[in-house]
Amino acid sequence: MLKVKLLPAHLHDTLGAQVVLTASQGHLPRLKIIWADQAYRGPLVEWVQAYYGYHLEIVRRTNRKQLHEQAWATARQRQQAGATVRELWRGLSWQGGIEVLPRRWVVERTFAWLGKSRRLSRDYELLPASGEAFIYLAMIRLMLRRLAKSVTAKRAVARAPTRG
Repeated sequence: MLKVKLLPAHLHDTLGAQVVLTASQGHLPRLKIIWADQAYRGPLVEWVQAYYGYHLEIVRRTNRKQLHEQAWATARQRQQAGATVRELWRGLSWQGGIEVLPRRWVVERTFAWLGKSRRLSRDYELLPASGEAFIYLAMIRLMLRRLAKSVTAKRAVARAPTRG
């Protein structure tokens, strides 16, 4: 987690993105690209490019027509390869349903990690600054645990007897 800002729920996502980017200005010199979902499309893309020089890439879902065309193309390939009728259509999806989007899982996974922190499982904080601090603490705890595991694993490998 690079930057956290807790904002009122009535603000639109694009306004929240502007607040976060303004607050993080100068703190992320290596940042070049930002992935966002479809809620951030529109004038925010140009605003981010104009004010910060970052590229805001919107991760889009596949529309139903594209999904239908992909299924037919796969079926045709299977038919040319000599597949049976049953094998032709096995595993092909015709409806949207759940679609795994690139980079979207990173956000969902991070929210799941934060949800494991007892203090963040409910909205206990009165001040936004307190909530932000507890999010940072939860992420610091998570990263320290990972670092400790990697150091322990490296030590175990170094101590292991070699064959030969």
